[in-house]
Amino acid sequence: MYSAIFRNILFPIMERFNGTEIQKNLKELEKTQWLSRKDLEVIQLKKLRSLVYQSYSNVPYYHSLFKSINLYPDDIKSLDDLRKIPVLTKEHVKQNQSVIKATNYTGALIPAASGGSSGEPVQFFRTKEDFSCAWAAAFRGWKWAGYDLGERYATLWGNPVGVAQQKKVLKKVKNTFMQNISLSAYDMTDQTLDEYVRIIRRYNPKIIRGYAQALFVMSQYMNKNGISDLHPVSVLTTAETLFGYQRSEIEKEFGCRVFDGYGGGEAPAAAYECQEHCGYHISSENIILEFVKDGEIVSSGEKGKILVTNLNNYAIPFIRYDMEDIGIPSDDICSCGRGLPLMKSIEGRVNDMIVTPEGKFIHSYVFSAIFRNMHSIDQFQVIQETENTVTIKIVNNELFGEQDMNYIKTTLTPVLGENIRLRVECVTDIPILSGSGKRRFVVSKVPIRF
Repeated sequence: MYSAIFRNILFPIMERFNGTEIQKNLKELEKTQWLSRKDLEVIQLKKLRSLVYQSYSNVPYYHSLFKSINLYPDDIKSLDDLRKIPVLTKEHVKQNQSVIKATNYTGALIPAASGGSSGEPVQFFRTKEDFSCAWAAAFRGWKWAGYDLGERYATLWGNPVGVAQQKKVLKKVKNTFMQNISLSAYDMTDQTLDEYVRIIRRYNPKIIRGYAQALFVMSQYMNKNGISDLHPVSVLTTAETLFGYQRSEIEKEFGCRVFDGYGGGEAPAAAYECQEHCGYHISSENIILEFVKDGEIVSSGEKGKILVTNLNNYAIPFIRYDMEDIGIPSDDICSCGRGLPLMKSIEGRVNDMIVTPEGKFIHSYVFSAIFRNMHSIDQFQVIQETENTVTIKIVNNELFGEQDMNYIKTTLTPVLGENIRLRVECVTDIPILSGSGKRRFVVSKVPIRF
């Protein structure tokens, strides 16, 4: 009953007050998802040409850039022509704050920032049109997981003030209308997790969504304490790389399927899994994703650095923006019938990989596979300070002994190679990224070209 009232009365009132059109865009996206890829590419090209014209005419940064390479809006005749535009990096955005904003845009702007997983968050602005389109894509992805607007959900997110956030008037009002309980992923202890379990048990949300690692930690707590009565319809993970063993553990403890998603501040609601779980459907009505290696587009099934073009932000255009993430595109057609293109998998961030002096890439999956079955270790973090040095920080418990230290060294030394000096350091805690609630397992400070 409430869900229908929310969709038909409360949400439209909220939208009118906020000046957004999320529901209108959601209805459109629910139609366009069934179009063929060719028809979706027609939509993309039309929006891309309009964005390029806006950027050339009204964004000083892009006007100068296009002039310097002798490129004009009419030169973008196909989606392949997008490659004529140079890649945009975080540094470009940070160094050109005064000239990357459109001079003709007079509408209301929404402050935004990247997640800062690299330690260098980027500040920028979003238009309400972009905000509306992104949230529409997000809600479409949630619907694939069994959720509808107005139904109860719980969010395990990066909120440093935790449950106390509910006491803030505006936030509490919004969460009440949205039927959302917001829980903090910032300080997850046995005490707070016990409180979260009681809250979720009492609230009985349709879905639970949040950081992949935070939900994994919660599933471990449930396993350890024999908690088996939390049964949402689905769990939605995002914001961090979801490892296969974590997906399995979360699904086992919550008794439902996990639906993973991909996005970021510069590419919100970029891709989601549908009920077939054969990859991530890209929100191609809103964005263009490219996968490149050594400056070339990779083939289906190959790893590539993800570049995003946000087709809706006319105030601060992000064209071929380097997300610093690695993904694998797919030419497969999903059996669900949707024409939206697929990303096979998300491999992690560029700086979540260790690179050896020989040029070999070692993915974070390797380390998670080694440590996941070591019951004597509660947390770990791998840090590459230089090309020749790797430090592994571990938070060990009473089960840890000399044999565990030897196992770590004898297992990882062959993986890293003889030219990397390995150091293992026992610590009391692995720090969380400031203000985010995320904890990175692998951190490389060595520049990686991909």
